[in-house]
Amino acid sequence: MESSGGPEEQGRKGVVFSIMRYLQDQIKSGQHSSDSVESLEVALDCIGQVYHLDLASQEDTATYSIEKSLEEIFSTAAPSVPSSSAKRQAEAFKTQGNVHIKNGEVDKAVECYSKAIELDPTNATYFCNRAAGLIKQQKLDEALEDCRKSLVLNPDYARAHGRMGYVYSTQGQYAEAKKSFTEATRLDPENASYKENLTAVEQQLGPQPQGGQQGAPPPSSSSGSGGGGGGMPGLGGMNIGSIISNPRFMNMASTLMSQPGFQQLAGGMMQNMAGGNRGPEGMMPQVMQMAQEMQQNNPELFQNLQQQAQGLQQQNQQNPSQPQ
Repeated sequence: MESSGGPEEQGRKGVVFSIMRYLQDQIKSGQHSSDSVESLEVALDCIGQVYHLDLASQEDTATYSIEKSLEEIFSTAAPSVPSSSAKRQAEAFKTQGNVHIKNGEVDKAVECYSKAIELDPTNATYFCNRAAGLIKQQKLDEALEDCRKSLVLNPDYARAHGRMGYVYSTQGQYAEAKKSFTEATRLDPENASYKENLTAVEQQLGPQPQGGQQGAPPPSSSSGSGGGGGGMPGLGGMNIGSIISNPRFMNMASTLMSQPGFQQLAGGMMQNMAGGNRGPEGMMPQVMQMAQEMQQNNPELFQNLQQQAQGLQQQNQQNPSQPQ
């Protein structure tokens, strides 16, 4: 017998020793044919020689033996299958969560989805629905994790891929968003929103230059208001035409134009455009100044405009908050 070595080596040999004990129990169980028993004996002997372990050795037994059998360890570690009653309760919580989402009660919805997951952690829909609520709470990293858990349970879940794509695009991770929307489109080719979001993300990535680098902004329209509906950098690929036709946008625009400093901001924008600087970077100082002033002077209005803008963005991408 060789030296037991360090902790890692002892742990490895401990696992092997448990496997050998399991094989020995199977040989003695009388459940197998003589040919199978012979094969098990050969396997047991080979494993012992490779790892220099002997079940008959008192030293090996004292060093590597553990109280629980291999079957007991696996039965404890394996996730339990929820009962029929637990599944019914979980489904009820999911349904209740969907109602809360529709009523705008996001916190209550997330709580219901969490209870459903506790009762049945094997259902991919519950994780995906909770991700929708977490997105509304702006907890994007947690939403992304729930999407991943949902896809572990069901790798072909198109809605989870699409929702993950939305989170990635919101975080500016357009290359990852493209992968997610591509997979969602493959799994659900009839879903137009997946295709539209994929196109918007591809516009954000822009043409790939020499060297394979990505992240170039999409080509800007020379007319400025050509109505092409292309995605604007940093706005998640919004379709400008559909946003302008949205009543919520008109209400938000009307409120914004009534604010002090708006005319100054508009004048600054016109000067930038007249000077040849048509990109949003040239307007950013004025935009940031006005936003800061609005947040300080009228925080309630600022928060309301922020929420409306987020709502418009969600309407013009795949709606991530619509549960299933």
